[in-house]
Amino acid sequence: MDLALLAKYSHSKGPDDIDPLIAKKTIGAVADVVSEIFNSSFSTVIVPGELKIAKITPIFKQGDRHTMTNYRPISVLPYFDKLLEKSMSKRLTNYIEKLNLLSPVQYRLRERHSPELALIRIQDLITNAIDNKKFSVGIFLDLAKAFDTVDFSILLRKLTNYGARGILLQ
Repeated sequence: MDLALLAKYSHSKGPDDIDPLIAKKTIGAVADVVSEIFNSSFSTVIVPGELKIAKITPIFKQGDRHTMTNYRPISVLPYFDKLLEKSMSKRLTNYIEKLNLLSPVQYRLRERHSPELALIRIQDLITNAIDNKKFSVGIFLDLAKAFDTVDFSILLRKLTNYGARGILLQ
């Protein structure tokens, strides 16, 4: 695994006080050890405690500044946690892509799919409707707080249907 390619780099130090730009230049010296730790973490589903600590800053979204739900937390994670998360994300994405679980019109958070492509598709659909003298209707939803509405029993059922088992599902 090429750990140096897994994380975006900035000077934002997490609680571990590791400068990502400096770490990028020296990651090769510890890559084998870090890979062992990551693979152990994947097989046991245990994340080292030091990687679970983050610096959290509330960022205002919109609405009344005195209402806590109008803020979203920004977490600055330890350097190696960013790598662990990126590595797990890559494995999960590969699994999802391999099983073809996403709709072809899922544009967000996918390689070679962007919100711009979604807009081009909508423009194309509207243009075709106009050319064929048909009507077009668009329904747009604001999902700014969508994560707050996740029904975790449904999520767990879906994960089971997609093959999540045992310790991973727990």
